[in-house]
Amino acid sequence: MLNDRELTDEIGRLEGRLLDLKNKRGARRTARMKDAHAKLGLEGLPNGFPKDAGEWELYSSMPGSYLAGKRLTKRFVEVLKTFKEEVERSPAKAAKNAAKKMEKVMTKEAAFGATDSEPRYHMLQTILDYGRKLGHEMDAGWID
Repeated sequence: MLNDRELTDEIGRLEGRLLDLKNKRGARRTARMKDAHAKLGLEGLPNGFPKDAGEWELYSSMPGSYLAGKRLTKRFVEVLKTFKEEVERSPAKAAKNAAKKMEKVMTKEAAFGATDSEPRYHMLQTILDYGRKLGHEMDAGWID
């Protein structure tokens, strides 16, 4: 049986180990996201690119919002890939098409707050920022 001092030391050691495991898992997740972005040709995404329910500002305490955030992010990556190809021909049309495609997905996730102003703002701002990163003049007025 452990005395108080040994028990405290053991708890501290286990807490440290748990923190190490969390940090390693977080680093692996970050590396996987970077790999996925590189494979899609999206490594130059803007810093504000939303990746989960919290960053989309969905109702993150609502059951199912985590998966809704993942679905939005997955579709957004696909939309931005198409946007990257279309923006060379017509930045205005590409931005409008990207927003329209995302609106459809966001409507499906409306129960989680995806049609609120915050998720819409994140989507629109990311499209505009990405277009600028690709070297194009972008105007929010192009998107209804």
